Amino acid sequence: MKSSEIIPSNYHLDKKQYAALINLGGDLTYSAWFNTKKEAELVKPALEKAMDYYSYPPTMEEDGCYPERAIIMEEKYHESGRDDLNHPMHGLFTGLNIEDGKVSNNNS
Repeated sequence: MKSSEIIPSNYHLDKKQYAALINLGGDLTYSAWFNTKKEAELVKPALEKAMDYYSYPPTMEEDGCYPERAIIMEEKYHESGRDDLNHPMHGLFTGLNIEDGKVSNNNS
């Protein structure tokens, strides 16, 4: 996981403070709290630089999904006959990899 964002001190109250938040693999680093969102946005680049944020490799979220898996699952769905409205498992992709071999989960 890798994210860089501005967070409010609360969501339910009108008066908020804001901080920059860097998440690298679940390790959270916060900036100081500021009275305006703009102030927090100004310190976020410095916090990213201090945490070496851009040297971390892209995450799966940044790279996008694994489209080949979706294509394979759709093919298996049609091969199993589940696209027929009368099929008892119509609309479900559950168990397709068990019925017809394994579907790769390799996201490299």
